[in-house]
Amino acid sequence: MRNARSLAAVIPLIAAVALSAPAQAADRFAVQLADTQGFEGLPGSFTSTIPGCPTGSSTTDRAMVQLRPGVFRGTRTFTCDSGIGSVTVNLSARFSDDGSVGTWAVTSGTGAFAGVRGAGQLVGTPLPDGILDTYTGTVTIVS
Repeated sequence: MRNARSLAAVIPLIAAVALSAPAQAADRFAVQLADTQGFEGLPGSFTSTIPGCPTGSSTTDRAMVQLRPGVFRGTRTFTCDSGIGSVTVNLSARFSDDGSVGTWAVTSGTGAFAGVRGAGQLVGTPLPDGILDTYTGTVTIVS
């Protein structure tokens, strides 16, 4: 009988705590982004499958290049032409004359992308005066 009264007192407390916790919705989706960048240091441009952000500009915020063994590490920011926000990623890639392969991970987002998380792979295809990096992966936007 004593256990039943204790349980009866605890159940409403658990329900109150569960109902008072803030609800967070998360949208998780696959993403593909094709980023064309020149070697002259100007902003690049991209197309993507990100909802609300089909096109935009890209900039390299920080870069470290080791010619031997061919490693690039850096930070790039992708800003949507639609004005809904931007996403910054860290990337690490190995490169050669044939292109590059590597990984990326989201470090921050602004606007509609505040609280974004995600990571994936990238493949770089050489262009005459630059590179076309194709990013694929999964992102989660917590709203």
